[in-house]
Amino acid sequence: MNGPVVMKFGGTSVANAERLRGVAELAREHAPRGVLLVLSAFSGVTDSLFAAGRAAVAGNEAEALSLLGKMIERHRETAAELLGAKALPASVEAALSAAQSELGSVLRGAALLKALPDRSMDILAGRGELLSTTIQAAYMGAPWIAARAVMRPASRFGGAKPLTA
Repeated sequence: MNGPVVMKFGGTSVANAERLRGVAELAREHAPRGVLLVLSAFSGVTDSLFAAGRAAVAGNEAEALSLLGKMIERHRETAAELLGAKALPASVEAALSAAQSELGSVLRGAALLKALPDRSMDILAGRGELLSTTIQAAYMGAPWIAARAVMRPASRFGGAKPLTA
């Protein structure tokens, strides 16, 4: 088989800098064929974001924002270890800043409304993948392609489907 290869790695496979280095090594082995990497969020990140959402709905905005801050810091530390840099690349800093701001707004809104609509849940659920892929692309010096460019929302949030022809 000589065509391009798609490699999908779940959360435990991208849990930390060491694991991300391993993913890069595997991708580089297949680079002559062409590789598309698909990464999940770091292990535990989606669960942590859902826990933050539940805390916000329960009226505990401070706990929700604290969980968010810990998740952002985990990504910052992993990126710094992986990239061996005190100053992170602009793409990584921008992704972390956007996540902090946007998810903070979602959590503050959930705390105010005491509700987390499906659309807001989708925002929480998908952010970990955006961060892990941004960090991995920066490490590999590879282009980053947003899955949102090839996915479209279904008629109801929580059910995105791949675009077809």
